[in-house]
Formats: sequence, C-alpha cells, structure tokens
Amino acid sequence: MPNSETNTPQGADESFDSKHKDFQFALKELMAGYQPLLEEELKRAKSPESFEAEAQDEVRLRAIHLGEGSPQPVARGSAQVAG
Repeated sequence: MPNSETNTPQGADESFDSKHKDFQFALKELMAGYQPLLEEELKRAKSPESFEAEAQDEVRLRAIHLGEGSPQPVARGSAQVAG
C-alpha cells in the first residue's frame, strides 16, 4: 500500500536509506584509497619548480632508456639554440 504523504510504496524509504548508506561507505573507502595520490598531486601542483625538475628528470631517464646517452643538463632560465 502506498504511503499517503509521499505516494511511494511502504518500505521504499528504508530501501533508499540502506542503499544510501552503502553508497556513502563505498565512496568513503574509495576516497581513502586515493587520498595519498591526490595529496601528492596537489603538492606537485602547488610547486611548479619541483614539477619542472621532475619533468626534466623524466626526459633524462627516457633518453637513457632509449639509448641516447645522458643528455647535458640545461641551466634553468637559459635558452639553447640549435646551430
């Protein structure tokens, strides 16, 4: 028999509450799992200098991995012109 106030079947509210609690639990666990990664990304985003250094390290590692040897470090703020 429908609930006269909400026009929903009896028990639907209890079912919704149960599903809502399950969803909240799953969301909380998911966020807890990703929290360290998200905090690390936020820290990197707030520090452009460390992000730039990390990118340069990645370029060096890829060059070494591809057999191109170790590229010469580039001074920050200086531009190299190929000649």
